[in-house]
Amino acid sequence: MKKIVCLTASLLAALSGFAQSENYRAFKVDITTGYSKSGQSGTGTSGGINFSIEPKYNITDNIAVGVKVEGAVLASAESSGITALAIVRATQLTGEYYVGESTVRPYVGLGLGLYKGYLYLSDNDDSELIAGESSQFGIAPRAGLQIGHFRLGLEYNLVKDSNYFSLKIGTTIGGGRK
Repeated sequence: MKKIVCLTASLLAALSGFAQSENYRAFKVDITTGYSKSGQSGTGTSGGINFSIEPKYNITDNIAVGVKVEGAVLASAESSGITALAIVRATQLTGEYYVGESTVRPYVGLGLGLYKGYLYLSDNDDSELIAGESSQFGIAPRAGLQIGHFRLGLEYNLVKDSNYFSLKIGTTIGGGRK
């Protein structure tokens, strides 16, 4: 985690000399939450919530890079009385391309980073951690709309043991027109 933060800070400092964003402020922070659904069959998880925070730097009016920290909690209750709870934490380097410069801006992007997953199973009497503390590399293609400071997006996190889809809504602090 410290290496990613240091690398990102160094990258942002280096890019500040090349910044060409003429119409938008250089720094912004996206804060989003939403619904997540597991992409794995047979895990017993159904759906849940996610929360992410993502500081970004606008390299140009149409390109932004950043670091995303996200948590997702997916749960389900099975007919046998067993409840499954999967918790996924992601730390990623991200990039986005924004189409146009109007108030409504579609975007596409990609995140690359590390995921840590935890799986808890519980029945009526007992609860136990089945798997956890394993870091895996993953990617997250995304697309959405930036409407002023309102953000709406879709993202699919591709990780070996914990794929999940997210529908997100949120806000952007900073980064608006100059």
